[in-house]
Amino acid sequence: MVDDEGDIIESYIDLLSEKYDISAFPDADTFINYTMRPENPPFELAVIDYNLGGKNGLEMIIELKKLNVTTPFVLMSGYLNKDSTLKAHNLGVSKILEKPVNFQILDEEMASVLLETQLSLIQKKTRELAFEVNSVCSTCSIYFNEFAERDEKNQFFDILSRQLGVKKDSFKQSNYFDDLKDEIFRHIKTEELLIRQINRKRQSSAI
Repeated sequence: MVDDEGDIIESYIDLLSEKYDISAFPDADTFINYTMRPENPPFELAVIDYNLGGKNGLEMIIELKKLNVTTPFVLMSGYLNKDSTLKAHNLGVSKILEKPVNFQILDEEMASVLLETQLSLIQKKTRELAFEVNSVCSTCSIYFNEFAERDEKNQFFDILSRQLGVKKDSFKQSNYFDDLKDEIFRHIKTEELLIRQINRKRQSSAI
């Protein structure tokens, strides 16, 4: 959480600390300097106030984007005009909350963003695995018939293992395909579970 009003941050931390491990920062530069240190792990979520004294919340996000920070952002503000709101959306801000933010609403929105971020990461990984499967199939179709006709299956496995970056022995034993299939299945099941959780949250919010 990044907010220059210490009492506000303290109250949020008191209310949320049982559920989340929260770090507090009093201004944009302190947070930016923290994220630039390679020894510090990235945050799962950043809740940022718009008015921070020096850099405002949007200026801070712009700077973080230039540093390739991929942390999702929730922006809190007493008032944002249309231009600032549009700019926030264009920067990929996940949620914009009007201050003062009710604790329960903040908790629900944080949980929602974390779920959606997790789903996005799982979907990205699933796409990467699918691309890998396509790569395997393409490589197989290019080389297999040619080498099979010449009875040079070992050469086929040599090329395929180099293309995929796996050890030839494990590949020839079919472990590679079994592991890949299992990993894709796990990601798809996790994706389905996250989608159900997100839909339940949306339905409960709409009631």
